[in-house]
Amino acid sequence: LPVVVGAVAMFFIVDTVNGHNYSTSIANAFRIQKTEEKTLSRIDTTKDNIEFVYNKQKYFLTVDAPLDEAGNIAYNNLAITKEDGTALEVKLAEDRSCWMVNDESLQNITFSVVSTAILDEKANQTPVNAISANIEGKSWYFIRRGDGYKYINNYGRETVIETADTAIFDGYEDFASKRGFIWARTIPLLKKYLILGSGADTFSIVFPQHDYVNAYNNGYENQLISKPHCWYLQIGVQTGVISLLAVLVFYGIYFIQSICLYSKQKFESYAAQVGVGVFVGSIGYMIAGLTNDSSITVAPVFWVLMGIGVTVNAIVKREKTA
Repeated sequence: LPVVVGAVAMFFIVDTVNGHNYSTSIANAFRIQKTEEKTLSRIDTTKDNIEFVYNKQKYFLTVDAPLDEAGNIAYNNLAITKEDGTALEVKLAEDRSCWMVNDESLQNITFSVVSTAILDEKANQTPVNAISANIEGKSWYFIRRGDGYKYINNYGRETVIETADTAIFDGYEDFASKRGFIWARTIPLLKKYLILGSGADTFSIVFPQHDYVNAYNNGYENQLISKPHCWYLQIGVQTGVISLLAVLVFYGIYFIQSICLYSKQKFESYAAQVGVGVFVGSIGYMIAGLTNDSSITVAPVFWVLMGIGVTVNAIVKREKTA
């Protein structure tokens, strides 16, 4: 008890000296407040157009893209319509460097044709002309193919933009140091993996990485999401929801058994001392699992201790009966 009190006192002293930076960071990490809605909230590439939502209004972008004499795509015309079918006036800038939309709500958006390169499956570069949508200083590159519009991502890959399904933490992406963004898009995956999971270490493959707009809006533009930052979601996706339930039931039985055994113990035996130590340590691991993943550096220790804990509980129970 003196050690715990001393540690808490030391924390408050250090926190006060540093202007309460530590306590503020902890409070901000778990403050539940709605994430500020961004002006660009959605882009979807489809067969017929590029759909985007800006200031809560949906627009449809289409471009004429015939082949020039060299066989390259030549973007000659651009059209934008609102969701209700209203066509907006598009005009070239005076220096003919870009298109602008004659609409007050789209003053921060310009379009232009740029030369870039895409990578094929063998990482070979192919030069192409692309349509660039510059939205509030951020450029989004698109190309038109026979099967529809494609997006050229930061890695030079030709792909699609999709808006991922979200649940629970939708609108609260900043929660728990932006874990809310990952959790909101991971929870819907559980219904797909009720029985069989996606496989060990396959989270980055099944996570909706093509939700580029929301990744950009939440600070994940240049990151590949490779883990859910939650042990329970990690289990549910990679090995299945049934396996997650099995883990929870197993630990629930161990937890209840330990509470019953050690709530009235005097801890005179070595087995009881070891048992309660393992039990308290396991509680810390289970709590940490809410915001952290299982890693090969720590997980083996936990499962070995769980084996020891179950065995020691049996010994303590036998001693108590005797």
